[in-house]
Amino acid sequence: MKILIFCLIALVPSISAVTFDCLYGNFAYAALNGSVYTCIVQTITQLEDPNLTSATGQHIGLKTDLTVKGVFIWNKYELTYIPQGIMKIYSGLVRLKISGSSIETLSGHELDEYVYLKWLEISYSNIASIPSTLFAR
Repeated sequence: MKILIFCLIALVPSISAVTFDCLYGNFAYAALNGSVYTCIVQTITQLEDPNLTSATGQHIGLKTDLTVKGVFIWNKYELTYIPQGIMKIYSGLVRLKISGSSIETLSGHELDEYVYLKWLEISYSNIASIPSTLFAR
């Protein structure tokens, strides 16, 4: 009896994308006149690709991704860019805070998707200058 063994190998391109693991909560922001339902990013996976594809974490009560108004990325020194695709998950985003990153430059194009953003804070980063046309759009 002969046994034939076939190996089928599928070549699938590796797809890496950013994932946020969030701690959700209502946080007071005086500049936005009250509290804002916020995702505080606990961990970020796949830092090589700037495109956010999912966010995990336990929402509070009846809150959902649609009710998230703020994203706070804190002490992620390995982060060298503003993640793209956040608005696809949190379409009502009005506040983005990135504090403690390794972002060095801003061209302005990374802000194209944030048309409803009212508050952008990038602090404790390596940005040396900001182009004068950054907020021209």
